Amino acid sequence: MRKNNSSKAQSKPKPKGKISANPLAGAKALAVAAGGSDATGGDKNHTKKIGVAEFFRLTRAEIGRITWPSRKETTMTTVMVFVMVAILSLFFFLVDQILSYGIKVLLG
Repeated sequence: MRKNNSSKAQSKPKPKGKISANPLAGAKALAVAAGGSDATGGDKNHTKKIGVAEFFRLTRAEIGRITWPSRKETTMTTVMVFVMVAILSLFFFLVDQILSYGIKVLLG
């Protein structure tokens, strides 16, 4: 005879304290703190207002969760930007010269 374990629902333990399992909870809290909507369609009049100190505490906590790029990643990104600017500058210079030459030929 088999036992029916369906009555004993297995659930994940919920986090304790003020930590939220929702990754967007911090962003929602900041949006609400700034007087905006929590991005769920609620309007501004139904959001919880918090004080300046709480706003800065939430902002500081949110900044602590950011994964900042390393110096190497920042340097490589900067170099790529400069290379692309140089390539596009050359491209647009050539296009400008070709169009300029074409207009001079057409208009005499």
